Amino acid sequence: MVQISLGFLSLCFIGFLVLKKTPGREFVNVHLINFLLLFLLVDILNQFLSGYTSRHDESYMVAAILLSLLYVLLIWTLSTIPSFKRTSQLAFDVLASDGYPFSQYAILLWLAFKTYLWGRYGLQSLSYLALFEQGGTSGSPLSYVETTILTSLLYLANGAVVALVVRVSHLGCRQISAIEWLLLIVFFVFILLGEAPLGVRRTVILYAIIFITTYSNANSNSFKILGLSIAIGAIGIAFIEYYQQIRFNASNPEIYHLLSSGNASDILSGIAAYLTPGTQSATTHGFRTGGLDYLATCIRAVEKSGDLMEGSLLLFSLYKVIPSPFYEGKSTLDIDTYVSSFFRMEQTDYAANLLANLYVDVGIFSIILAPILWWSIIFVMLLILSRARTNSPFALSVSGMIFGMLSLVEGSLISLFTYFRDIFIILPIFYLIGVLLGKLKSTSVTVSSR
Repeated sequence: MVQISLGFLSLCFIGFLVLKKTPGREFVNVHLINFLLLFLLVDILNQFLSGYTSRHDESYMVAAILLSLLYVLLIWTLSTIPSFKRTSQLAFDVLASDGYPFSQYAILLWLAFKTYLWGRYGLQSLSYLALFEQGGTSGSPLSYVETTILTSLLYLANGAVVALVVRVSHLGCRQISAIEWLLLIVFFVFILLGEAPLGVRRTVILYAIIFITTYSNANSNSFKILGLSIAIGAIGIAFIEYYQQIRFNASNPEIYHLLSSGNASDILSGIAAYLTPGTQSATTHGFRTGGLDYLATCIRAVEKSGDLMEGSLLLFSLYKVIPSPFYEGKSTLDIDTYVSSFFRMEQTDYAANLLANLYVDVGIFSIILAPILWWSIIFVMLLILSRARTNSPFALSVSGMIFGMLSLVEGSLISLFTYFRDIFIILPIFYLIGVLLGKLKSTSVTVSSR
């Protein structure tokens, strides 16, 4: 009953965030709704549906829920700081006005590079579908440079899609062109094919949350907002079930053969077959153990062992984000394995997250450190975006990184530091590209006016 009560409290707060107009908190609201929905409510629902047959005592799960709610409360409190609100509002305005004009070109650049990779590597260029290759896959065939370019262009494309979603929610469906709608459809088809590093369902749900919160800030009719939220929520539940029915279709040899044939007609037939719901194994479920359960696991591990990692996980995460060319022979050990080995936990695929990682490292102080770390990095990104006027590529690339930060529900310390690292590695490139395009545009205008 305690879990259900806290879950209901979380649901009420989501309703407050959706309906309450809070200028300057648009980005923070998206993250908090996403966190409460996917981190808390889905796991609580999963516990309820399974009859609370958890490997934890209820006390550990309740402690995990309370820590999560404190995390939400602290970020909400930090977002009330006037300088943050001003910066966030300016950043949102820049995204909507200065970022939008380059949106279709940003998605086209990403699609063009994906086409190049398909032409060179075939189906192996699609990381998710390549997992179903007979005999398994030996890893990504992409070079370090190709991987870096693809990651950079995905930041750009995600930022472009955010700008388009914001425009539609503010001004209506007719305010983006037919070409932009077509590009959005193609982009989401790629997402359904598994080309979503953040996770297919989490990516789609996050875009839906961005649409709802932006629509809420632009409209005053609470009943209309509530009705739209319920409708989108119902569509989201249907989408989760739909994706669950198609996600393993590539394991069908006939579908995989069509997708990897190299023939355009067969590939289109393979995509259509992949996107058609099929019967999945009885062992496949719509919901799985998530971040909240892993946080409870970590709380239990710390209490039973009496140990903390005492900052070693922070150092390990910083070490892991050093680019490979600058650190030859860097360990391939992932953060889950590192934590599991320290506490002698079962080696499995855990839903790593910021709160859990910091809890095993610094204990109860994680409840202060986790929100401050997230808030500080998002503040830096919003500050950069707020000053990106007249530089559309730069604005969209920052927006793509912000999109990643907003999705940081099942994301480790390494993910957080990766976004911070890319501010200094990737953003300067897009800034220079934007400056160059601006000069070319002004030159062409000068020449045409003569």
